[in-house]
Amino acid sequence: MQNPWLHKTIKIIGLIGFSVSIIVITFNILRSIYGPNQKKVLERLKSEFVKINKPANASIVSEKYTTAIDKTSIDITYLTPSNDKEIQDYYDGELKRNRWVLVGQRKIYDWGRDLGGKIFTYNKLDLFVDMQYSGDRKGYGWTYSFFMKPK
Repeated sequence: MQNPWLHKTIKIIGLIGFSVSIIVITFNILRSIYGPNQKKVLERLKSEFVKINKPANASIVSEKYTTAIDKTSIDITYLTPSNDKEIQDYYDGELKRNRWVLVGQRKIYDWGRDLGGKIFTYNKLDLFVDMQYSGDRKGYGWTYSFFMKPK
């Protein structure tokens, strides 16, 4: 006598295996189509990034270059003794010199607390830069971050 639960379990396992196979195949097809294109996007981001000089007193804390479908970006954090206003003034001039346009700014909060953090967003053609200033945060190990991505 056959166990009906065993038969159903085998069917479910087969269906799950088939579904996972379809997902993996789809992901690999999309990666092969968009992957090389994202490398070109990252190269374009890098070519724009190298035109923007950092302040002389700023040191890089971390660098992250990401290439993924719809997530290609450059994310760099810096440490500097300069205050937010000095950093903003510096980058405002540096970005405008390279034809970037300020398109927005907003305050950011740390668990609902206003510590003076802000984000300034710049645009150039189909690229965006977010300059995030940490404000009065202590112990984060960085003063500001530079995040560049395509539209």
